[in-house]
Amino acid sequence: VLFRSLMETNEDVSLSVVLSPEDTLRELVLDTHRDGRFAFTRSGLRLGEGRVVRFAMDLVPGAGDWRGGLGWMTRRYAAFFDPPVPAVDQLSGLGAYSDWAGELDVARLRKMAFSVNWAASFDFPYMGMFLPPTRDDEPYRRIVKGNLITIAGMREASQRWRQMGFPLLNYFNVTEFGAVPGTPAGVDPALGPADQWRNGNNYLFNVVPDGILRVRTGETFGSWEGSIVMDCAGPKYRAFLLDQARRHVSELPDSAGICIDRLDWLRVYNFQADDGVSWIEDRPARSLYASWNELMAAMGPVFHAAGKFIYLNALVNRTELMRFGDAVYHEHGDWPYEVNAAALQCVRKPCMVWTHGEKDLQPDPEAYFQRHLHLGIFPTAPVPGNDHTITPSPAVDQWYLDYGPLFAALRGKKWVLTPHAVEVAGMTAKANVFAVPDGYVVPVTFGGAAPSTTVLLRLPDVRGGEGAERAVEVWHPGSDQPIAAKLVRRGDGWQIDVPLKRGCALVKIGWKSEPVAADER
Repeated sequence: VLFRSLMETNEDVSLSVVLSPEDTLRELVLDTHRDGRFAFTRSGLRLGEGRVVRFAMDLVPGAGDWRGGLGWMTRRYAAFFDPPVPAVDQLSGLGAYSDWAGELDVARLRKMAFSVNWAASFDFPYMGMFLPPTRDDEPYRRIVKGNLITIAGMREASQRWRQMGFPLLNYFNVTEFGAVPGTPAGVDPALGPADQWRNGNNYLFNVVPDGILRVRTGETFGSWEGSIVMDCAGPKYRAFLLDQARRHVSELPDSAGICIDRLDWLRVYNFQADDGVSWIEDRPARSLYASWNELMAAMGPVFHAAGKFIYLNALVNRTELMRFGDAVYHEHGDWPYEVNAAALQCVRKPCMVWTHGEKDLQPDPEAYFQRHLHLGIFPTAPVPGNDHTITPSPAVDQWYLDYGPLFAALRGKKWVLTPHAVEVAGMTAKANVFAVPDGYVVPVTFGGAAPSTTVLLRLPDVRGGEGAERAVEVWHPGSDQPIAAKLVRRGDGWQIDVPLKRGCALVKIGWKSEPVAADER
């Protein structure tokens, strides 16, 4: 948490406290109290022996609305909020985590606003070896799945998904390596240098041993399928990861990029290394936060220079880790506080979250979809072959078809962070407002049984005024077509009476296409 806003709504004033994501950060805790007091506490940093630690904090006064302070933060630290490759907005929409190799009902998925698939392909012999040094047509055995795959097969999968209109993100991971299934129990001394990759133990202990993360006792951390946790600052291991990145760009030209899994391991410290800054449990250590930032400063440009995107399965919502990520696909879509945090990390980036299964929609599917609309984030679509995420069924599909047009309107969204940008009269519903490439969208949600509500907008670029009803339309869940609405000038803003269905509506306000000015962010 790097942002806190104190408001006196009766006086319409606020003071926002902004900590710098450019600082050297280790452990940071925000304590709040019922009487309004709060405190940021930093720890894990080494002092003494002439070391100087500098922190930056800005106090931002403004109107009595947190949006103004957060807007200031996104402008001051734009590199942490803006996607390095802006074209990622073209992929925004519902996601999937699928290994499907058959045909898809493309028209049906497009109606659900499905956009991009993170390949749950397990197209690697063990964790970390994502593109083995093989010939295009040389088969190797996939982890978990157990069948054979080739580099050419991976390339064909990217082509097939792209031809269907749904770009593919390949799997990547920088914090785990190895596996137990199908892996020999130990190092094989008979393997020559070119064949070290054929045995995960050989590659781990003979080629990239400096990446092994060890706890204070010297033991390793076990993880998925028998892999172990790695520190991506090890020079040999970092060089290996950068080589894998370059090969992704060259070998998989039709891939949209990668999604990097398991950033939650970045919370761990390597007690067999020293980053010169961290002080944990009364001894030096290397923070994997530092290791990540060092790696991504080199690896981010590899993908971005090729126009490819980096999605992050963040699992740890820290602003300073987002600098080289174009978008987020967050696995903890069923953890409310994680969903809120991911949405606020992505006020200017696409954000998708996992829908693990039909149970995530219960007990109130309307509330499930409306919560995502309000936050400007996209759930997982019911795509065949989804791996521990939601799969198709008649009941599930209908919910997604009902809300698909509303999610489609959110593509390319950026939170409008000007004070008092949106209000609901009488607080009879919730509302948010986003800038999109061709105007604004205003999701109105949680209106209960009310037939309508009144929304007040203060948007500097709403064009028209009285008689501009043709530029405003209202979409409802379950409706194939929008209905026209009208903006009415009220003081320093605009008013719109919004009819609701199922407690929900999405208002689209169109304009001629032009970029959003910086001071509207």
